[in-house]
Amino acid sequence: MAAVTFIAAERQWLKSEVGLGVRETLLDQALCRHALFEADTLVIPDTLEDERSRSNPLCTGGPNLRFYAGAAIRTPDGFPLGTVCVLDHRPRQLEPGQREALQTLARQVMNMLELRRQGLEARQIAALRGDISVRLASGDSLPVILQDCAELLVVHLDAAFARVWTLPEGTDVLVLQASAGMYTHLDGPHSRVKVGDFKIGRIAQSRKPHLTNDVRHDPNISDPQWACEQGMIAFAGYPLAIEDRVAGVLAMFFRRTLSEAVLRDLEPIAYSIAQCVKRKHADDALVQSEKTARFLAQVSADLAELTDYQSTLQTIASTSVPAFADWCSIDLPDGKGRVRRLAVTHADPAKVRMVHELSERYPPRMDAPRGVTAVLRTGQAEMAEEISDSLLVGVAQDEGHLQLLRALGLKSYLCVPMSWRGKTLGVLTFATAESGRRYNRRDLMLAADLAHRAAVAVENADLYRDLQQANRLKDEFLATLAHELRNPLAPLRNALTLLQADENVPETVRETHDLMNRQLQQMVRLVDDLLDVSRITRSQIELRREPVLLSNVVQNAVEISRPLIETAAQILTVELPPVPIHLLADLTRLAQVFSNLLNNASKYTEPRGRIWLIAERDGTEVNIRVKDTGIGIRPEMLHRVFDLFAQEDRSLERSQGGLGIGLTLARRLVEMHGGRIEAHSAGLGQGSEFMVRLPTVRAVDEVSPPGAAVRIGPVPASVLPRRVLVVDDNRDATMTLARLLSRRGHQVEVAFDGEDAIAAAAIFQPEIVLMDIGLPKLNGYDAGRRILEQTASGDVVLVALTGWGQENDRRRALQAGFAHHLVKPVDFEALTRILDNAVRSR
Repeated sequence: MAAVTFIAAERQWLKSEVGLGVRETLLDQALCRHALFEADTLVIPDTLEDERSRSNPLCTGGPNLRFYAGAAIRTPDGFPLGTVCVLDHRPRQLEPGQREALQTLARQVMNMLELRRQGLEARQIAALRGDISVRLASGDSLPVILQDCAELLVVHLDAAFARVWTLPEGTDVLVLQASAGMYTHLDGPHSRVKVGDFKIGRIAQSRKPHLTNDVRHDPNISDPQWACEQGMIAFAGYPLAIEDRVAGVLAMFFRRTLSEAVLRDLEPIAYSIAQCVKRKHADDALVQSEKTARFLAQVSADLAELTDYQSTLQTIASTSVPAFADWCSIDLPDGKGRVRRLAVTHADPAKVRMVHELSERYPPRMDAPRGVTAVLRTGQAEMAEEISDSLLVGVAQDEGHLQLLRALGLKSYLCVPMSWRGKTLGVLTFATAESGRRYNRRDLMLAADLAHRAAVAVENADLYRDLQQANRLKDEFLATLAHELRNPLAPLRNALTLLQADENVPETVRETHDLMNRQLQQMVRLVDDLLDVSRITRSQIELRREPVLLSNVVQNAVEISRPLIETAAQILTVELPPVPIHLLADLTRLAQVFSNLLNNASKYTEPRGRIWLIAERDGTEVNIRVKDTGIGIRPEMLHRVFDLFAQEDRSLERSQGGLGIGLTLARRLVEMHGGRIEAHSAGLGQGSEFMVRLPTVRAVDEVSPPGAAVRIGPVPASVLPRRVLVVDDNRDATMTLARLLSRRGHQVEVAFDGEDAIAAAAIFQPEIVLMDIGLPKLNGYDAGRRILEQTASGDVVLVALTGWGQENDRRRALQAGFAHHLVKPVDFEALTRILDNAVRSR
């Protein structure tokens, strides 16, 4: 009789037998169990005479075995798997050659088993390699691919479980991405392993595989008792390394030994997985980079549109969630040694309210070793890749605070200073929770970039606020200056109008009158230009564009500038094309452009010099040149002549300089008309030329006529005398205007403050009230309302005569009940037309 047996699970299995008729026995009854631990062939000549077998039921009863000889089948490392044995019903001896033959048969069985095992392992590895290659080439996400690979390792190699960790670039913490077999969870104590900790961390640190077939006695296994209880025998761990970078770790536990071939063949599989991890990380980095670029572009675009720091910072917080964080908060120092939380953002408004309440109940300690106040003190950023419970314990102010912090479920955070020019303006804090994202050094760099942009935006918002304040103060100054300049001009114009109306004035006085009239007009234009350039720079002027002829524009401009040119005895030549040129323009404003250029030419051209205004058609444009023979412009000044308040130093040549606003105003008005203006000069003493190019339009039937030149003419006769109340705290202006109105035949009363005006109106019952706005005791708005209220018929006409000429001043006057708003010094003819129309409409 003969048999080949194997031992497993406390039983002996007869895989092949001749003459026995038995396929299995209990290991305790098997004669072969004694041969397993013998170095040589075990021979029992007579089983009933040997103490190891005499009581064995297989020997004392059927099948009555009296002879046994067996040789152990051992693995290459000496582990016994079973035996090759021969048996007989009668006692006998075994020759030495027969003993050796039995040993040879045992070795041949082992060789055959090893070949079959190697073949099976080769097929398993080949199938594993093929299946994993397919998964690695798929377009799925990295976690999905790694999970599939872990499951394939378990299936093909019969692993107890397999796991894959990845190491995000810029971090030193391995993150569990896949787990298959007896453990499938991704949380727990090994979900995040610091490089150098546990066997997994040491594999990443050493960049070398860790392989063992004796898990229970391996000092690198942190819990040998668990390994013993779970029957773990082998462990294979491989670094997922590409060149000099470790991208993660692959690890497997087995309840069987692993051959050198399997351990060797697993290494290239680990390398393939490492390549996939690297490629996916690169793809993810590219996608993240694109997201980051879009995120920063969106933030920059949003910041560029904001002009106050609160909106700026709220926008940053809102844009960051969820693109970069689950939570974003912004804190600023309040200047009193405390911190003010300006913004908190999260997808869930209820959680935002909870955090606001948390901040109120537990305001940050100014001496806290970590967090917002620490960053404010030091100006140094903080990063926690993993918010541990010990970190929460360290910052919590009491047990209740700790429980609330734990309830937020925070995973990672960044705290970065908003610094600009060495000053920390505030702190940006980003935190993750629901997303599970962990921040790394690259994220810290992004957060620092974002904080820098925020700091610049805050600084720009402050600068814009200061600029707005400066603009407001400038506007207030210009408005006040214009008011203060116009007030004394009013009685001067009234007095000149009185002189003009007096037929008995000597000729010498009339010549003096004309001189004073021209200078007064120039003063009025200077005040108007000051306010115009202020309004244009703030885009507060709207053009009233309509079809006009260029000839009408030029005619208006020449009429305005003629007195200045004639005074200097200069020769003005105007050349226009024979075919009319049509424009779509604001006639008044465009005439203002060319009158400014003509006035500029006259100022800087010697007496009896020459000035040209020449227009030429050039395709769909018209080119208008204003040339002079004046003192010219230095080359270095040509690019600055249109700047506000910029002037050539011409003090030695002439004393005709101004404030340097006429050319600025001309350029802005030309640009508003869709044109452009240039200055040319060959240098000092060579004259200058200003070239204006404007778009033309096709001819239309109706065009605006040229406007009338402003002049002071004789006082027209009154249509119908009326009762007029004149109110102004400037007594000269009041009395001269009263005299003019009286000469026209009106019945006139005067008052010098708001309260006197109300009293005078109650007694005098005026039909028309000409009232200044900036009155003592009671301003003109309130005085006008009171006069309207106390007038029984309610048909008194209020006309504002004021030095306040801004658009807002006009609106306020109309809202207060004034029918008209006139700016000092008032052209008496214009005032007369308003009075006549007011009278006719009654």
